[in-house]
Amino acid sequence: MYERIVERLTNLGYSFDSDGDAGLLEEEMARGKEFVLSSCNLDLIPAVIEETYIDIVCGFFLRSKLYAGALTDEAGEKIVSRITEGDVTIEYAADKEVSTYERIDGLISHLLKKDAELVSVRKIKW
Repeated sequence: MYERIVERLTNLGYSFDSDGDAGLLEEEMARGKEFVLSSCNLDLIPAVIEETYIDIVCGFFLRSKLYAGALTDEAGEKIVSRITEGDVTIEYAADKEVSTYERIDGLISHLLKKDAELVSVRKIKW
């Protein structure tokens, strides 16, 4: 799972440093696991929501980096805000008049808004 999360972070435009970021990522993986399990009242993360878990961990990780001031302006430039397939259009968030903080915060919000996916596996507490 660790490798898949690192791959997702890389795909999001974050340059993962295996020496400096590994500890924080492991903490955020544990935090993400507890979040998903407690939100759904489960003992194990089912395979159907593994991608959701990965997005949540990436959101937690990037938010920690953002609040620590460890994300550069380059991280915000690679965020895609819109993709159109017919006659191919790709619009980067950097093309809009928003700050780097707002671009990264928007990405983090998108990664963490996963309630609809979690509801599908949620168990009722008795």
